[in-house]
Amino acid sequence: MSGCSVFLSIHFDAEAHDLKSTSEDRLYGRFSYGRYGVRAGLPRLAAMLERRGIKATVFVAASDAKRHPDAIRALRDAGLLDDAGLKALNDEVLAEVDDAVKFAEESPDPAPEELWTDVYAPEAG
Repeated sequence: MSGCSVFLSIHFDAEAHDLKSTSEDRLYGRFSYGRYGVRAGLPRLAAMLERRGIKATVFVAASDAKRHPDAIRALRDAGLLDDAGLKALNDEVLAEVDDAVKFAEESPDPAPEELWTDVYAPEAG
């Protein structure tokens, strides 16, 4: 059997998204799902990955990690959090941002008559 890499994004309970429109104290009870995903779904997913011998790396939003420190410890203990991988990804993003900033700082401002050039894409036809 040949191996392959797969990216899968799973967002338990959509807390980070929902917290944009409400406060944490109102989140649970406003929605029927409560904390089920982090409390039950995450351990089930980790157990399934282990049972099937699937190697995985989990990246967690800082806001989610802050709200669920026990889940983060469980992911770490299961070997699913990869600090080195996260650091490498962070370094790659920061390098890209640095390149963009350097390009912007070194690029001259366009002449005023050029500001509206190529603003609109040509119509497909």
